[in-house]
This record gives sequence, structure tokens and C-alpha cells, in this order.
Amino acid sequence: MNFITKILLKGRSIKNPESKSILGYWEAGISIVLNLIISFVKFYLGFLTGSIALKGDALHTLSDTLTSLVVLVGIKLSSIPPDKEHPHGHGRMEWLSSLAIALLLVVTGTSLFLTSYKRISSPSIQEIPGTIFIFILLFFSLLKELLFRLSFFWGKNAEISSLIGDAYHHRTDAFASLLVITGLLLQRFNFIFLDGVLGIIISFFIIKVGFDIVLSSTSLLLGKKGNATDLEIIEELVFEINGVKEVHKIEIHDFGNFKDISLHILLNGKIPLDEAHNIAQEVEDKIKKVFFLSHITVHTEPYNLKQDSRSQGVGGSSENHNILLD
Repeated sequence: MNFITKILLKGRSIKNPESKSILGYWEAGISIVLNLIISFVKFYLGFLTGSIALKGDALHTLSDTLTSLVVLVGIKLSSIPPDKEHPHGHGRMEWLSSLAIALLLVVTGTSLFLTSYKRISSPSIQEIPGTIFIFILLFFSLLKELLFRLSFFWGKNAEISSLIGDAYHHRTDAFASLLVITGLLLQRFNFIFLDGVLGIIISFFIIKVGFDIVLSSTSLLLGKKGNATDLEIIEELVFEINGVKEVHKIEIHDFGNFKDISLHILLNGKIPLDEAHNIAQEVEDKIKKVFFLSHITVHTEPYNLKQDSRSQGVGGSSENHNILLD
């Protein structure tokens, strides 16, 4: 995965906004082409055999194509630069696209559940696929698992939530195909009723993944607090700056490609104001090298006065640095 990523990004950082767009377009393009081919073959086998589970699996694969199109649109819209109406950019469009993907999953799963329930009451099958078709389905399942690993790797490392959602869509498709293969093999021994049962199992799996993504995307849109890893990274960066005694009240407001970061640093209260300003500026520059397109606010507080105030009630002023980073 790392080798492929390095070739595509040509030396760029994986968290660079331009890198996110490149990986998003590649993931969506690969997914659309492969899903169209796979869904066509599955539909053909489904109509050939009359298997509702196989038709449902084909529909699920086809829905993967739609979700990849949503990813494509989401990546494109989220890369629109900030404007007067949206000073923090349009990065949250990516989460809206994840929400759309999740809703498609829920709708697909619900439709499959209803169809499978009807099939249980009147199980039937026209023809059982030959061994060659079973191996084709197995190959497709392995291919979708590889797509999951690629999409998840890019989504996790580049922090693209829509790719993570699309990745789980690939994995549910791979799992669904394995269940269908199992059902088709068992039908050789007249366990025809399993067709509808497996369809229901697949539908529940699809719906669960959809709801999980809905909860995750909604939480981000509502302003979920920054993840622990980012907070630790910022803390480590700040303590690399000479003169910083303590850091606290770190807050991260995530807007997708854009982050609004604020923090308080404690400095020696006896140093000149211009020296305190320079330290704060150094903190901002340090964070900027890791978090691209961020608005960073650094508040400075006197460390020694803070300690003395516990016994003497002495307070101190603070300096506010508010710089928009492009």
C-alpha cells in the first residue's frame, strides 16, 4: 500500500489537501470500474440461477458504484477554496458525502431484507452454477477485500472519512459474496431455503454498517472533539519550543480539510512581551508544518504568576495570537 501511495503522491505528504484529492479520485475511479464489471457478472449469475441472495449481492455491488460516485462528488466539493460565506472552506462536504453513502447502505439493506423475507416463504431455484462460476465469485470476494484494504489505508492515513465509509462498503460486499457462495454450495444438497436466510443475514450486515457510518458522520458534523492522537501531536510539538513551561486547553474544531486550533501556553511571566510573542509565533509555525490549512490561536499565560496566584490571588494578562494560515 505504501509503495502505491508514494508513486501516486510523488513525494507529497499524505495529509496534504492536494494528496487527499488525488487519492480520493483514484479510489473512486478504481472502485467504479471494478464494481460495474463485478455487478454485471453477478446479475447474470443471479438471473441464471434465480438466486435472490445472488441478485441481492449484485445489487449491493452496484450500490458500491453509486457510493464511489458520491465519494467523487464529495472530494470535488470539499476541495473548493474558502469564500466570504464559508471562511473555513467546504471540507465538511466530505462528511455529508459519507452520510449519503450510509443512507444508500441502509436503503439497500432494507430492500434486500424485504425481498429475502418473501423468498423464505416460497424458496425456489432454477439452476445451480457450475464450479467455474463459484471460483469467479470467490475471486470477486478476494478482489473486494483488497479494495477494502486499499480504501481504508488511504482513508485512515489521509483522514478522508468518505473513503473509510466506501472501504466498509467494499468489505460488506466481500463478506456477502462469501455467504452467497456458501449458500450456492449448500443448495447442491437441497438446502434451498438458505437462499432467503442468507439474504437476510447479508441485509442486516449492510444496515448495521450504514447506521455506524451515520453515527460517525453526524458526530463529526456536530463538532466532535479532536481525536487523542492529534492532541498528543500538538502537545509534543509545543514542548519542543524553548521557553514553554506548560500547555493546556487544546481544542480542535475540524472542518474537514481545514482545522481551527486553539491552545494556551504558559511562559515565564518575567520575560519581555516581544519574547513571549516570538515564542507564540514559533508555536504557530511548528503546528502549521503538521496541520495544513489551519487557523491557529495561541494564548500566552504567565507561568510563575499562575503559581503565585494560588496563595496571593495575583492574576495576569494574556496575549492572543490569531493568524490565518493559508
